[in-house]
Amino acid sequence: MTIDTATLDSAAALEILLSHVADKPVPMARLACLLLANGQGERARKLCARAIALAPHDAEVHVLAAETFIHGVLRCYFPLVQDTPCQSRARCCKALVGSRNRHRPQEAGRRARVG
Repeated sequence: MTIDTATLDSAAALEILLSHVADKPVPMARLACLLLANGQGERARKLCARAIALAPHDAEVHVLAAETFIHGVLRCYFPLVQDTPCQSRARCCKALVGSRNRHRPQEAGRRARVG
């Protein structure tokens, strides 16, 4: 089954899709991934929460939901729970500066020469 962007944007069509996956947690979580890809993150997270509530021990639902819940989270946040506060701050700052430098390479070179 192919779902286009217009279908995901239409409230009526989305309600029809939701009725088809209402008691099927894996398809519900997959629909959430499509919603997320379509820029509907809040709706996708709510749908994933419903899917997990329906199937709390289903590994596939948890993997799909995890992808939705962590969407947009910087990678530097994940090791923070294992670091001391000083290590966390240093790791996150390094990742943020590195990310900024990748997006503006001409400024990164200038900063490297100055500092």
